[in-house]
Amino acid sequence: MRIVCVMKNDTDKSEYFRYELAPRPPALFDGTCMRKTDKSSFATLFVHKAPEATLCLANFVIDGGYLLHATATWPRPSKYGEICELYVKHILQRYPSSTVVFDGYSGSPSTKGEEQRRRAAKKFCPDIVFNDQTVVTVSQTDFLSNGKNKARLIEMLKGRFESAGVSVRQATDDADLLVVNTALDIASSGTQVCVVGNDTDLLAMLIARTPQGGNVSMLHPSTSKNVGKLFDMCEIQKKHRRDEGRGFICPCYDGR
Repeated sequence: MRIVCVMKNDTDKSEYFRYELAPRPPALFDGTCMRKTDKSSFATLFVHKAPEATLCLANFVIDGGYLLHATATWPRPSKYGEICELYVKHILQRYPSSTVVFDGYSGSPSTKGEEQRRRAAKKFCPDIVFNDQTVVTVSQTDFLSNGKNKARLIEMLKGRFESAGVSVRQATDDADLLVVNTALDIASSGTQVCVVGNDTDLLAMLIARTPQGGNVSMLHPSTSKNVGKLFDMCEIQKKHRRDEGRGFICPCYDGR
């Protein structure tokens, strides 16, 4: 372990040794793993409304990681080809004009590596080699806890989506930046764009990067436990620009 200190003179040295030295900062780590943040509470800072019928006019950019888990529990018995058809049907019925953006699984370190390891530790599923006719023998949750299984399923889904007229993009690693860039590229032509997912990182990036007047929103779809929420980036930016004068500044708004 190395410590680098910048001191004006030798008398400052005692200040740097007042605190316990540890191989990992206890404020950030719990044992060997990073402490889990409560990022979901970030969304409660911003105004939102219930999803509206006007969303049918939007072009959708769908977080593929959200999509894999959001589709109804896989029926059993079923085959992997039939599972893929469920995803295609889900997209065509709910988001007819859409682009699906998937994570990549290159194996290189990423900003979400620690969270992915945390989730994988809760479940165990062996690597499964499958094709369209292979019968599903594990639960959806267990299957998706294995990154290699997920990568194989994504490859199968990409072909099915493209055959159905659904645009597909895949990042090298984490897809958050590609999701946001895809949405902003589509919106730059004046088209209404709605990002579908529940990742707080996506919400923060969209608020910060959507140009003033941009027609971009984000949908947190409803679930059996929570009602849906629709965040309008333009409305959020306008509200928090007004709040600046009262001493509150949006933590991710860059002032543009």
